[in-house]
Amino acid sequence: MDAMTGVLPAAAPRGAFRTPRRVLVTVAVAACVPYLALKVAWLSGSTVGIPAGSALRHEDPRLATVNALTVAMDAAVVVLAVALTRPWGRRLPGWVLVGPAWLASGLLGPVFVVWPVQTLLSAVFPGPALVARQVPWLDPWVFVLVYGGFLVQGVALGALFVLYVRERWGAPPAGRPVRPGVRRVAVAGVVAAVLPAVAHVAWACGATTGLAPGRIAGRGRDVAVLEAGYAVFVVAGAVGVVWTVFRCGDGRRAVPWVALAWCGTGTTAAWGGWLLLGGVGPGRRRRVGLWGDDTGVRGADGRRGAARRSPARGTRGAPGVTALLGRRARLRWVHLILGGALLMPYYLVAEVVLRTAGFRGGSPVVEPFVAFGVALPLVALTALFPVVRALEGAAARALCGADGITAGPARSWAARGRTCAWFVLHAGVGALVSGATLAVPPAVVVLSAMAVLPDRRRWPVPWTPAALSGRAWLAGCLALALLALLVVAAAGAGALLARLAQVLLGPTAAERLADAERRAVRLAARNRLARELHDSVGHALSAVTLQATAAGRLLERDPAYVRRALTAIEETTRRAVAELDDVLGVLREDGEAVAVAGPDLAALPELLERTAAAGLRLRSALPPGLDRLPPAVSREAYRIVQEGLSNALRHAGRVPVRLRITAGNGELGIEMTNPVPGNVPAGRRTGGGRGLRGVAERVAVLGGHLAAGADEDGWRLAVRLPVRGAAR
Repeated sequence: MDAMTGVLPAAAPRGAFRTPRRVLVTVAVAACVPYLALKVAWLSGSTVGIPAGSALRHEDPRLATVNALTVAMDAAVVVLAVALTRPWGRRLPGWVLVGPAWLASGLLGPVFVVWPVQTLLSAVFPGPALVARQVPWLDPWVFVLVYGGFLVQGVALGALFVLYVRERWGAPPAGRPVRPGVRRVAVAGVVAAVLPAVAHVAWACGATTGLAPGRIAGRGRDVAVLEAGYAVFVVAGAVGVVWTVFRCGDGRRAVPWVALAWCGTGTTAAWGGWLLLGGVGPGRRRRVGLWGDDTGVRGADGRRGAARRSPARGTRGAPGVTALLGRRARLRWVHLILGGALLMPYYLVAEVVLRTAGFRGGSPVVEPFVAFGVALPLVALTALFPVVRALEGAAARALCGADGITAGPARSWAARGRTCAWFVLHAGVGALVSGATLAVPPAVVVLSAMAVLPDRRRWPVPWTPAALSGRAWLAGCLALALLALLVVAAAGAGALLARLAQVLLGPTAAERLADAERRAVRLAARNRLARELHDSVGHALSAVTLQATAAGRLLERDPAYVRRALTAIEETTRRAVAELDDVLGVLREDGEAVAVAGPDLAALPELLERTAAAGLRLRSALPPGLDRLPPAVSREAYRIVQEGLSNALRHAGRVPVRLRITAGNGELGIEMTNPVPGNVPAGRRTGGGRGLRGVAERVAVLGGHLAAGADEDGWRLAVRLPVRGAAR
């Protein structure tokens, strides 16, 4: 039984689907291929057709979401074109094909009217079409390819739909009286269309009332033509609806008015919804024309859109209302509607499978839910592709406001399994919310009309309970309850998906553990580099400071010493710069630190010579065979000695220092002592104490022992490092 007429469709006549239909469906599908290929290329990261400097080159998750949505819409056009030409298309419920065809007519209508006018005006009156945009979004050939394809799609799809309607439902019926309730609804719709029609006419004539700052700045000839086109379609739809409802005569003479109502209402609904979708989008990087909002307009604080947003705007200050109708709740509602739109191609495939298999649910209510259940496994299979996780993650971050979501594609089967669960939830819950969003507003309008308009007892609404007849207050309360229930359900479902997005699209426990380990390794490497910098550069700066101070005091009395001091400063600074360059060179371009092999005890005599040249009175006792120690122990011991000498230079000055190194019994001993000057009180510290902490870290890594502190003879630093089993 047909879902729209209530009668069984006649069997398709032999040869009903002939060559003209095959040609039309081939043309329609071929016209979709360039647009689909271009969108898939953009989703894959390509910038073909997008000039340098275009706003579309920005890394914006909304762009990926919009591209994915438009790919799904054009894929639905392909499925619709095939369904209109195949026998199984006659067995589908009428609304499954009529609804998408109505929306497709609405989306393609302005392309047929507005784009040719804009192109003609650009050819006859050359000049800037847009004022605010200096760099075009796309190359000119892309506009020709896309809109030319839309024109071909519209012609082929319209012809297929007309042929389909004539074969399935026959010639237009003769005029019959329209019920009073239907007329009242039509009048209410026409009255509601007056405001948008007047607004678009005013904007086309140059008015700016109600426009965002970005749209005011971006006005030009193309914008005026676009607004005028919207107004024409709104008025055409209203006229077509009124004429069809009130002047319905012979069936054939009513066809032009029905077509006018069809195209006008479809364009108003489709483009109104599309502009509403853009109007509640994220506030960053809004673009003139693409979203119809404040692109590039900065407020006094320099932020985009700051002139549009104010602290007192909206529902701020009312947490309950904000949770239901705030900006984040509206974005999540859009995210749910996006999920419902993504489910539609799968739903059509499921309907085809069920009809081909001869399934009959026995009830017009049961069949859609069965197809819905069949479509969800197909959704899960699609989610196995790694790119789905990246696209869904971008949409969830931009619209749901979910944090902690993995940015890249799925790289493991566990991640793909969680992506399947998320995609099924997004599409399933989104389809339910989208269906309620489409069904509740008309029901609210009818119930409100029943509560306000006279003759409520004769309303021919089959689904209205008989108890509402004559009870205006009950109809009004039911309308408010339905609207409130829709808002609460959408807000609750959006909040639930935002919470589940962090679980299903976020990193797994193993990924979090691996990331923590990588961060720990990077932090340890950077701490090691910080110690290297402190020991090498700190020692050099201490020696340079002491030599420069002594040279300044002896500048007049001992010029020869000053020359030697300046030479030592030059050599020390040159060596420090070289060591600094070596340490900084281990930082790769990706920011990760790697190990660097520093000097070891074989270079200790040079260190002692430079320190003595800085003015430190040094006595040292070094055992033979230091060059045969394990590399790790030798390098760390060199840095420990260097830090001890730097501390003596920095805190004690020109005092005698005694260094003693011993090697034997499987360990290396380092002992350094120096007296504390009388003008430096014990325990005073002029630095930050990082040197001794670095020494302690080095000793702990090698499993040694450290003792440092002041006693009755002065300052003492003693270190014992194990030699056996040291890392080589």
